[in-house]
Amino acid sequence: MARDPLGLVGTVLDGAYRVDELCDPQPPWVGYRAWHVAFEEQLALRALVLPADLDADAARRCLEGFRRAARLHVKLRAHPGIGMAVGFGVAELGADERVAYHAREWLDGAPLGEIYAVGARRHAEREAVAALRPAVAALAFAHERGVHHGALGPDALLVAAAPRGLVVVDFALGPALEAGGVGAPEARARYAAPEQLRPGELGPCGPATDVYALGVLLVELVTGRRLERPEREAVDEPDEPRTPRALGIDVSDAFEAVCARALARHPSERYASALELGAALDALGHEVGAVAARAGSSGRSTSLVFVGALALALGGLGVAIGLALGHQRAPVCPEPAPTAAGYSSPSTR
Repeated sequence: MARDPLGLVGTVLDGAYRVDELCDPQPPWVGYRAWHVAFEEQLALRALVLPADLDADAARRCLEGFRRAARLHVKLRAHPGIGMAVGFGVAELGADERVAYHAREWLDGAPLGEIYAVGARRHAEREAVAALRPAVAALAFAHERGVHHGALGPDALLVAAAPRGLVVVDFALGPALEAGGVGAPEARARYAAPEQLRPGELGPCGPATDVYALGVLLVELVTGRRLERPEREAVDEPDEPRTPRALGIDVSDAFEAVCARALARHPSERYASALELGAALDALGHEVGAVAARAGSSGRSTSLVFVGALALALGGLGVAIGLALGHQRAPVCPEPAPTAAGYSSPSTR
C-alpha cells in the first residue's frame, strides 16, 4: 500500500482540480489522477518532493523556477507532440500550507519505455531512430522557443493513440529543480547530463541537457542495456564510455558518431539543440516511422498533469515544491496498477 506524501487525495485545488487517486508514489515526482470540476475532464497531477535538507531560499528559487517554466510550457501547446498545459497556480490547503500545481491534458496510451522495453530489449538503429524522432522534433519546437525539458526519460515520452503519436510530458519539473540547485532526481539519474549531476560546475542546463538524455535513450534502445551511472560524478574525471560500440554493440560509424556527440561531457561539445540532433538523425538515412501503432489497442490510459508542490517543513522535516509548512503524511492509500494514469511502476524506473 502506497502512502500519499502530500496528502492531496480527496482535496480540490483552487476549486477547480479534484485530486482523486495516487498513481505514482515515487519521489520526487508523485503522480495523481485528477478531475477538472468545471470542464468535467480527467486530468493528472505531479507532486515534486525536494530533499529534506533543502533550505528556505533554495525552496523559494524552486517555486519561482517552476512558475517561470509553467508559463513557458503554456506557449508550447500548439505542438501536438507536447502535452497540452491546462493551467497552474498556488493553492492554499491550510493556514500554513500551499501547493504550486500545474495541470495538463489526459492522454490514452502507454510510456515509450514500456512499449519498447527501453534498456531491456535491443532494437535496430532504424527502429531506435524511428522511436525517438518525434520526441526530437517536439523538443526542437520547445528549444526554439527558449524552453528545455530537463527531466527526460522513457516515462516522460508517452505513445498516445493515433493520430496523436508520441507526446513529451513533464515539462516545468526539471527547471524547478535546476532553479534551486538541486540537480537531477534519482528517479531519472541515468538520463541526467553531467551539468545536472554537479550543478554550477559545468555551466547552466539548457537544450544541450535534453540532447544528452536523448543520446542515452538512443544507446539504451540499440544496446538493450540500462546505462546506470554513479549518483554524482567528479567533474575532473572522464566518463566511462557510453556509446554502443563501447558497450560491445556493433553499429554504423555514423550512428556511433551521433551518440558520441550527443553524450559529450561538456554541453558545448554536444549538439546545441534538438534541432541539430534531428538533422544529424535525418542524415543517417533511416526511415522515420510513427510509433503510435506500437501502443496497440490495450485501452490503457496514460496521463500526466503536473502538480509541482513546494513544501517547506520547519526543523528539517522535508521540503516539497509548494512550501507546505509542517505537512503531515496522509493515511495509507491503495496502490494503483503499475501503469495507472500513465505512470510506470517504480520497478520499471
